[in-house]
Parts: sequence; structure tokens; C-alpha cells
Amino acid sequence: MGEGKYPDIIELKLKLRFPRLINSTKMRRIEITNEVLVRLMEGKCVEGSLRIDGETGRMVFRAYNRQVRKRVRNRLICQLEHGWLMESAERYKFYCSVRKDIGAFKVDTIMRRELNEAMNALTFEYLFQ
Repeated sequence: MGEGKYPDIIELKLKLRFPRLINSTKMRRIEITNEVLVRLMEGKCVEGSLRIDGETGRMVFRAYNRQVRKRVRNRLICQLEHGWLMESAERYKFYCSVRKDIGAFKVDTIMRRELNEAMNALTFEYLFQ
């Protein structure tokens, strides 16, 4: 990289970050692309690798081009009285929450009823889709 718009700032940051380089007789320059420089000037953190180029012998910083993860929403199949049934990309998710103080027999009955309703909704989804 030739003389860019902000070369002094990069050298200053290197001097602050690596104080041993100040006392050394040889100051190294690091080549970075304009895109990385723009991201640095915006105050963003840039992750990458700092290496010495085999052909030129100069230090080169290569930024990692990370892809932004796309968030996939779960689709609600049915809302139950005590929970829900959802569909994600790879799984069906069934959730049921019942109070403990109503007794074990009623908890068992309610959970079985909720599971049957969820399975009926899933069957209905398969048949009419």
C-alpha cells in the first residue's frame, strides 16, 4: 500500500501497541487494503492475520471476511393451552409446562392431552399442505 490517507495513524497505533518497536532501529510498515483502513477509521474491530509476505518480504495484514449468520425463525405450528409446537429447519419442538401443585395424576393427564393435540395438529399440517 502506498502513502494512503491516514498512514500516520496506523504507525502511531503500532507504536502504542508494540513499545519494543520504538527502541528498535528498524520500523516495519504493514500493508493493508483500503477496505480494512475504512473499517478501522470507522472504529470497528478488524480480525485477520498478520504475516510476512514470502515474495516481497513485507508485513501484510489480511482481514478475515466473515459472513453474517442469517437467523432462521422457528415457525409456530400450533399454540396449546399449556405450551406450543414449533418447526425449525431440522426439528419439531414441543413444549409443555404444567404446575406441580395440581397432583401427579392431573399433570400426567394434561401432558398426554397436550401431546395428542400437538400430534393432531402435525398430522393436519401434513395432510393439508
